[in-house]
Amino acid sequence: MNAAFAYLERDFRVAWTYRSSFFIQYLLMPFNLIGTRFLADLVGQREALAQYGGDYFAFALIGTALQIAMYPCLTVFRGAVREAQVLGTLEAILMTRTRAASAVAYSGLYQLLQISVQPIVIIPLVGFALGAQFAWSNAPLALAVLLLVLVGFAGIGLCSAAFTIAFKQNEPFTVGLLSVSTLLSGVIFPIDLLPEPLRWVSLVLPLTHAAEAIRGTFINGAAVAHLELHIAVVAVYAALLPVGLVAVSRAFEYARERGSLGQY
Repeated sequence: MNAAFAYLERDFRVAWTYRSSFFIQYLLMPFNLIGTRFLADLVGQREALAQYGGDYFAFALIGTALQIAMYPCLTVFRGAVREAQVLGTLEAILMTRTRAASAVAYSGLYQLLQISVQPIVIIPLVGFALGAQFAWSNAPLALAVLLLVLVGFAGIGLCSAAFTIAFKQNEPFTVGLLSVSTLLSGVIFPIDLLPEPLRWVSLVLPLTHAAEAIRGTFINGAAVAHLELHIAVVAVYAALLPVGLVAVSRAFEYARERGSLGQY
């Protein structure tokens, strides 16, 4: 844990050096969400939104929150690895007492905690201020599902970092996952509006089940029993975290065997 706090302190000190950027990123978030309020007024209550309480603003806020959280989880680890490769500091990091997989995970810890502030704190506050209808009594359950989602995305992100370690380039799959998820996971419109073949595709995407589970708890106030399938899928994806850690360890072993750790 000391190593984790050391990485957090290092990254916080770097971020705090640029105080304007540090604060502006949080101040701009509410302004970005205000546009969703106006879009909600335009869309109004439609039949497709009935199962979500008919409140498009609350529906879109949760989709936006998950989309915001997804991107850094998928990219922060490989970005840290790639930066270390280019700067020539990767081997130096590996010479510390911290295990290689842990070092990669810790390198993205600060950014993950930072980005968690937006879906966990800022978006509910903005939603409350602008009149979104949330089932606040179910907030702890929605938060638990969100944390599982972030863990699952982080696992995918670690697998992406493993690819970068082994092959010295960014893999294309997470970009595709981001694009497909934005379109098919019900971020800005219900998946029931999709043609049936695309609806089947949406059911294999983690973001779809995350959105359905959180909307079910936080908008409709549904009990766990009514969301078992979605929560189970989210939990399965959360198991990708140890898979990602193992993948990073194996990638370092592969790079050492090839003598390519110092290359970029």
